[in-house]
Amino acid sequence: MSSLDRIIMNNLFNNSVNASFDSYRINCLLPNLWFRNYLGDWSGIGRYTTNGFLVIINCIDSDSDVNWTHYKWKNYDYLPAQEPFDIP
Repeated sequence: MSSLDRIIMNNLFNNSVNASFDSYRINCLLPNLWFRNYLGDWSGIGRYTTNGFLVIINCIDSDSDVNWTHYKWKNYDYLPAQEPFDIP
């Protein structure tokens, strides 16, 4: 589990779903950072929207039950790459 994951400069294309996520957070709502990824199904205009789920794990202490709350959530790459990266 982590917070503020960075998804940066990847080639994501030729998949039935090019990108999705399940973000697990413990008592917080810190977002993932998507930046400069090439996404084959991006329209070429504006941001790229990635659909996924946010899972909040609520635990008060080690003796209490853990509550899992699931939400449909969106992440955005506000500056997607125009072309695939040359990855050797």
